[in-house]
Amino acid sequence: MQDVYKNRVAETDVSETKEYTDSAVPKSQRKNFGQLVFVWIGYVFTVTIMTAGGNIALGSANITQALKAVGIAFLFLVVLGSAVAVMTVAIGICAPFMIIIGMVGMMVYGESDIAYILKAQGLIAPAWFALVVNVWSTAQGNVYSSSLNLSSIFTKIPRERLVIIFGGLGTIMGLLGIYRYFGDWLSFLASIFPAVGGVIIADYFFTYKEGYYSINSVKLPKYIWLSYISVAGGILSNFFLNFGLSAINSLITSFIIQAIFSILFIRKEIKNLNEDISVEAPIV
Repeated sequence: MQDVYKNRVAETDVSETKEYTDSAVPKSQRKNFGQLVFVWIGYVFTVTIMTAGGNIALGSANITQALKAVGIAFLFLVVLGSAVAVMTVAIGICAPFMIIIGMVGMMVYGESDIAYILKAQGLIAPAWFALVVNVWSTAQGNVYSSSLNLSSIFTKIPRERLVIIFGGLGTIMGLLGIYRYFGDWLSFLASIFPAVGGVIIADYFFTYKEGYYSINSVKLPKYIWLSYISVAGGILSNFFLNFGLSAINSLITSFIIQAIFSILFIRKEIKNLNEDISVEAPIV
């Protein structure tokens, strides 16, 4: 048993490429916050741009055509960046004036709703057109990101069909006024995520003792129902604990419940599934 653990640790430590895809990164190889920031900047601004350059070269007939394409692309970025800067300045200057206009409209017409003010001025049609264009641009991004995520879940359904189905469903739900419950939905999410975080933290410290096994070399249960109970306990604490911050209470409650379950049941269950692996000595 000990030899198996030593061999796996050795396999991890001798990785010359420092890539730990299927196992936890050893503490000696972990980066600090500043290094991670620079790695992320390098990934976004270097790897992505190099990949784009490779794709341009792949689709170009010759080097001259590729350089022209790159020049036009960077010219477009310069123009776009300049436009964004001008818009930022314009918003900073115009925002106070827009607030003043809204105040004047309230004082003159006695209405705080801008739609009624525009209607009284005979500008409801242009305002409706501007509203449609504004909502259309926002909804376009929402549909794109949602369909991208859904296509990874429903792999057998074409993405265009997913856009039509869920776009139509979203339109119907919008007409039914579901947006009125958006605040309640955010409150519900705020009660769930801290509880999930408490379970993850407790799982890290008590189930795996600050480390995880290689995914390819360990058997894990498909579902750990006790973790769902821990999450439910954290959520319920929002309704029964009337002191402190609800998010902190939820996190601490789910953490304590999950820690107890890990010590009494979960760790033993994983150990029974992997008789040749010691849960007391994880790979890190």
